[in-house]
Amino acid sequence: MVTKIRKLVYFVLLASMLVLCSRNILFCLKTNDFPSKVPIYLHSGLNQEFLADLLVATKPSRLKELAKKYKNEYTTGEPFPHAVIDELFPMSFTKEIEAEIEQKTDSSGCTKGAQCFYGKQQNYKSGITKEEMMGPHTRAVFHVMRSAHFVNFLQEISGIPNLIADPEYRGSGVHITTRGGHLDVHSDFNYYVKHDMHRRVNTFLYLNPDWEDSWGGALELWNRNMTQCKQRINPLSNRFVAFTTTDFSYHGSPIKISGPPGRARRSLALYYYTKDGPPKENCLGGICATKRHHHSTLWYKPKGCEACQQPMCKAYSDKFLFG
Repeated sequence: MVTKIRKLVYFVLLASMLVLCSRNILFCLKTNDFPSKVPIYLHSGLNQEFLADLLVATKPSRLKELAKKYKNEYTTGEPFPHAVIDELFPMSFTKEIEAEIEQKTDSSGCTKGAQCFYGKQQNYKSGITKEEMMGPHTRAVFHVMRSAHFVNFLQEISGIPNLIADPEYRGSGVHITTRGGHLDVHSDFNYYVKHDMHRRVNTFLYLNPDWEDSWGGALELWNRNMTQCKQRINPLSNRFVAFTTTDFSYHGSPIKISGPPGRARRSLALYYYTKDGPPKENCLGGICATKRHHHSTLWYKPKGCEACQQPMCKAYSDKFLFG
């Protein structure tokens, strides 16, 4: 009986998605297997019952309820507006995504076919930005995150109107960091020149079951003068994080990954933009980005300590360190 109900829900929601697809190309997928404007929801390889779970979990009425629940947490978040939402997506579906993202790497610590980062600020980190390299469940979630009702959810929770989901994957996509890898604290590039847009909201979906805090990889949020680590967020499976992106939203995962062999820190990332610029107080020197004058990633070091956990800088609770 439960299976029949799930299938019925799936077909009802699928019909609505078909209508939306005809109106909004972001609901559609162009691949070698299908002609353009074929809904992502019809792509081969998707578990249809789990897809029904995804569509129910992200229907507009539920997202409106979540926005109302987390709006105050987001707007009052320290050290800058953010929210941490566990199980925004159904666990059945995120487990399928986890199965699609390989944790093993080659001898250089890189995921096969991915863009790899080796350097002082970020190391042993791989990024997958081509949809043909992503599994069907991974692509489905990204298409949901680009949908009008999901963008409305982010607008409501953040208070930022007219958000536009990245139509590509500039700096986003699938992120995989292996043993010894890290990402130093930074503020992000502030302008998307190709599309003439200002970066406004970052989102991450973490995909790491049974991840232990001692393995490193926690997302750290630092205050404006880099003297206090206000949040440490363990990248647990099916944990969604969103925060307002400014020239002062200092964040990173600088503690090197030290989990057991074969384990990697995995996440999906998607960023959101606006055509209008942010308030001047969110820009360095009160001068916001333009097409001619903008910055790339800016890297920072703590002041008065070496790491977030040291007493001089520790200013976080253990709220987001455990499931």
